[in-house]
Amino acid sequence: MRSALKTASKKVHLAAAGGDAETAVQRAREAARAFDKAASKGIVHRRTAARHKSRLARTANRLVAQTSAGV
Repeated sequence: MRSALKTASKKVHLAAAGGDAETAVQRAREAARAFDKAASKGIVHRRTAARHKSRLARTANRLVAQTSAGV
């Protein structure tokens, strides 16, 4: 399960690095769901999950803001 969390996070970062805002947002949503599941099962602490979710959302939202400002 922990490796799945790392993979989900990596997918968000790769989409953001590629400049694909729509995919980054979708992957961030999927990763947030995975972190919520892990927190509910006790695999990661709930605050750790919240911190990771926040960072991933911030990454995706920055990309959305950059692409909308550049249009």
